[in-house]
Amino acid sequence: SDKFVAEKPGLILDLRSKNEIKEPLAHKWMAEQGIQLIGSESLDSCDATKRRRTVVRINVLSLPRLMAFVDKEWLNTSELQKAAELQDSNSAQEQAMLRIEKLNERGLFGLNQLILESGGAELCRALKIITLRLEAMPDDIILIHCVQGKDR
Repeated sequence: SDKFVAEKPGLILDLRSKNEIKEPLAHKWMAEQGIQLIGSESLDSCDATKRRRTVVRINVLSLPRLMAFVDKEWLNTSELQKAAELQDSNSAQEQAMLRIEKLNERGLFGLNQLILESGGAELCRALKIITLRLEAMPDDIILIHCVQGKDR
């Protein structure tokens, strides 16, 4: 419940994408709760051992990284050529659909592979933050937050 989230976790790992976050409401809530926000760009400087309530945002669904992975790993030569032609003609929607079709062929397994392969470095840093937090505060509660839990 909202009360649990507001009062209990010392560390919240937020895996939502930018378009899933209602930013003004999130910042208002964090300010009211006295919660520090750490974005993906600041993960290396995060000191998780301090007893301060913290939200760590990890962007595991970075569209440029996802698309680069699909191009490199899943598209064959003719599909890469078609993607390049579509890029030259400024047909971003058709280019995206080509990649989405490749993702849909692979289903949930493909989505998980994409997340691990393209967001692996951020996930690794997040796991380090969680580990350091629990080593420093073994009784702390960690919450992993996302919109579509089955995807993450």
